[in-house]
Amino acid sequence: MIREGESRLLLKSALLGVVGALGAQLFTWMLHLCNRFFLYGLAGYIPPGIEKGRSLYQTIGTHGLWIIPAVTTVGGLLSGMLVYRFSPEAERHGTDAAVNAFHRKQGVIRTRVASIKLVASAITIGSGGSAGREGP
Repeated sequence: MIREGESRLLLKSALLGVVGALGAQLFTWMLHLCNRFFLYGLAGYIPPGIEKGRSLYQTIGTHGLWIIPAVTTVGGLLSGMLVYRFSPEAERHGTDAAVNAFHRKQGVIRTRVASIKLVASAITIGSGGSAGREGP
């Protein structure tokens, strides 16, 4: 039995789930795209993996391993410039920004912040930066 008002809550919950899943898929796609561009394309490095069709051995490009720190630095600089230029409030950890928005800004976070954070995180992780998916 669905009570009054619960149908709208269920609809909003389903919509939020779909939007969250699409956001996660977009982030994963961007992460693979950045990884392929920075590590595979620029550095020629293929890390060992357990995905289907991948070997457990790493492939090192013609430039050797010395170029990986350079590619990682380029990714970090690009990510930092994006955040600094377009969305300075995205510099901090995502959890802190969400708590701050809830307590001080009536839960409003600019759309630009989420977009820039998505792109900057994909660039940071995809270029080999030391960060996790939780909020580089």
